[in-house]
Amino acid sequence: MTESQQPRGGAPVKAGADRTEALGTAPIGKLLWEFSVPSIIAMVANSLYNIIDTVFLQIALPQIGAAVTQLAYPVMCVLMAFSMLAGIGGNALAAIELGKGNRPNVERILANTAVLLFGLGLLAALAGTVFIDPLLTLLATPEELWAPTHTFVQIICV
Repeated sequence: MTESQQPRGGAPVKAGADRTEALGTAPIGKLLWEFSVPSIIAMVANSLYNIIDTVFLQIALPQIGAAVTQLAYPVMCVLMAFSMLAGIGGNALAAIELGKGNRPNVERILANTAVLLFGLGLLAALAGTVFIDPLLTLLATPEELWAPTHTFVQIICV
C-alpha cells in the first residue's frame, strides 16, 4: 500500500476487517465514493422511471402522453426527495453510530428509518388522493390535460 493509499489512522485495512472499522480507518475519498453511489443510482433510476413513463404514456396517449408526464414530474421529484431524505439521512446516522461502535443504536436508527419511509409512503398516497385537485391547480394543469394528469399523479402517489 503506498503512502497516498494509507488510511487516515495509518493502519492498513485488512481484506477481512470488520466494515465498521473502515469508517474510522479507510481513506475519505473511498468512503465518499462508497456512500454516494447509492444516491447516484437512486437518481438515475428515478430519471429512467420518468423516461419509461413518458415512452409508455406517449404510446398509450399519442397526443398528450409526454405532456402528462411532464406535468407529473415535479410530484415525482418531491416524492423522490422525501424518500432520499429519509433513506440517506438514516444511512448517515447509522454510519456515524457504526463508527462509534454502537450497534444497538444502528439497529434502532435503521428500524426508525424504515418506519419513516413507510409513513412517508402512506402520506404520499393520502395526499395524492385528498389534495390532488389543488396540486393540479398549483401545477397549472390545462383543462384538456386535467383528467389524464389527475389519474397519472394519483397512480404515482400511491
